[in-house]
Amino acid sequence: MKEDLLSHLYVMSKDYFSLYHLVKVSRIICIVNYDTKIDGYQIRDVCQSSPRKDNEIIDIGCRGYSYIWATNKDDFIEQCKKKDLEYFVPTKDIYEN
Repeated sequence: MKEDLLSHLYVMSKDYFSLYHLVKVSRIICIVNYDTKIDGYQIRDVCQSSPRKDNEIIDIGCRGYSYIWATNKDDFIEQCKKKDLEYFVPTKDIYEN
């Protein structure tokens, strides 16, 4: 029910190809499946991408824990699928200066 409300308030996406390029230039807020369930319910966590100067590693996590730690596009997309990652679509063109 809460996820339905969230989708009405914000534009969310699972376009991992686009996300792969976004996380290289900006911090993107994401929601991922937490590693455990409570009483049969999937718990989700809010995290963010952390752009790196070397652009070699993509890290999405929070509180010192990395949910996604990938070194290439295919690995990144596969990990996003496993975590059922959704991200908040930026409201402005982050490629503009």
